[in-house]
Amino acid sequence: LGLCVPLGDAEEVTLKRKCFVPYKWLPYEFWLHNTYGLEGDVWEFGCLLIELITLGDDPGVIVQCNEVYRPRDDIQQYLSRLSTGFTSFDDILCKPLIPLIGRCLDVDKSQRISFAEISGHLRNFSPGVACIV
Repeated sequence: LGLCVPLGDAEEVTLKRKCFVPYKWLPYEFWLHNTYGLEGDVWEFGCLLIELITLGDDPGVIVQCNEVYRPRDDIQQYLSRLSTGFTSFDDILCKPLIPLIGRCLDVDKSQRISFAEISGHLRNFSPGVACIV
């Protein structure tokens, strides 16, 4: 089961009907090919992390231009500017998570980090997180 789309036994599905999913989290390949797979969950996890470290702002990684959705051209610069607005909180949370978010939001889905790698990264990130991962 993906965060938005049930996969069943398949590794990827092509959506043939309208589904009600949060477009701001949908992975890049969805907009290109109308497909969704486990790599899409990783993309969406990266969007969730953006919302976490910006205290609820939209992820803003997909932009619409003339009826076409695409990822930002400046995604790495965009990620480097993410902030909670509180310097001490940014030092604790944002700086360690930005590289992880960048790996989650790789436009090439085959290059995205896996959930096993994410789990390891989070275990190293904080002892408190290690208890729940």
